Amino acid sequence: MIIDKMLLFGTLAMTSSGALADVVDTKKPGDAIGDELWFHVRSYGDGLTNVASLAFKLQTCAASNFSSNVVDMVTVSGLAPVNGVIDFACRVPPGALRYLRATVTPTAVSDTTAAGCVAAFLTHGPQHSFENFKA
Repeated sequence: MIIDKMLLFGTLAMTSSGALADVVDTKKPGDAIGDELWFHVRSYGDGLTNVASLAFKLQTCAASNFSSNVVDMVTVSGLAPVNGVIDFACRVPPGALRYLRATVTPTAVSDTTAAGCVAAFLTHGPQHSFENFKA
């Protein structure tokens, strides 16, 4: 899959939580703007060891600093890793304001050595692995 850099929210180590570093401005041109967008949250690295589950949100706001009138567009809580992996995707619902951001919160981290990271990003259209099409 090719990810447009302008649609990447960033990554977060599983020893912390909160809003990811980057905000997506839907008015700036990128490869996928204008097409149907999908919100993805994926783990990578050494797997999500010592993390029971994740909670995350896709939020929208008219202000780039998300200072007021923040709208939660997608809210997921208690999503447990399967074999140390999180792989979530859904269509971005209609009604997005100019700016989008993602927040991620690991839950029930059993210690401070939780390995792995989570990335959140947007893609245009649903993305499939070639493995989905094997006979």
